[in-house]
Amino acid sequence: MSRINIPSVEQSPTASRPLLDAVKKQLGVVPNLMKVIGNSPAALEGYLSLNGAVAKGKLNAQMRERIALAVLAAIDRRWPEFETHVQQALAHPNLDSRIYFDLTLAYNTAQLYEPATRMLELAIRYDPESVEIRRLAMMVSILSRDYDFTLKAAEDFRALNGNDNAYHVYRATALHFLDREMESIADLDAVGDDLNTEDVGFYPFYGYLFCRRGEVAKAEALALQQQLFNQASLMMGCRLGSGNLDSVFDFLEFMMQTGIVIPDLGEALDELRAAPRYAAIKAYLNLPEPY
Repeated sequence: MSRINIPSVEQSPTASRPLLDAVKKQLGVVPNLMKVIGNSPAALEGYLSLNGAVAKGKLNAQMRERIALAVLAAIDRRWPEFETHVQQALAHPNLDSRIYFDLTLAYNTAQLYEPATRMLELAIRYDPESVEIRRLAMMVSILSRDYDFTLKAAEDFRALNGNDNAYHVYRATALHFLDREMESIADLDAVGDDLNTEDVGFYPFYGYLFCRRGEVAKAEALALQQQLFNQASLMMGCRLGSGNLDSVFDFLEFMMQTGIVIPDLGEALDELRAAPRYAAIKAYLNLPEPY
């Protein structure tokens, strides 16, 4: 099995170093996940802009720090600290769409989808024209298995001129789990060959669906065209979709050893949860029930 190199900040591309330095200044450390994503400066910038870990937007410095610390606590599975930072953020006197957006990401990182959905609904209420909120809505609703909500969010996302490939992949994923397979295949076939997008949640779902239909060789060829982190995400989804559970567990256990946060793929992980090797993954993540 191939291994992912975890570079130091100094070994990262020149364009990524200021972003990683900002993360370290904000959080005190640079999580391994961000070091890996930092192999692609564009992907790192997109990830940080989504996660609110770099000081951008209207949030004051104290609020940014609280939410960034909540995300870091979720990555490290420090639940009491996570809850403390979230409650401090919710006590802010001027809550707005950006705060609710970032809190959605914090809960999503913690794989706590019910409160993530509540924060998401508030973010949409405050800023119904935000394409990034609709992008997040597609991902969170798939993970929480609210596929009808995914389909609605996808149409809103497209109406706001969201990325076509992301639109089709999230739709295809929701339709697959709704057992509307012909429609799912039609959306998957509509995905263009140029997969590059700042949406880091895009790749594992695409890999899962593509390899579910047996096109592993083509998925591997597409993966090789991607930046390192997106390549790994796509291939993890592909391994899962192809039914090669041992290779999925090998990859997840490597992520555990290197301290990289393990992504959730919602219902796609049900087969893994039934396997004996999942107990070690669950213990590592210290996941709340029913995960």
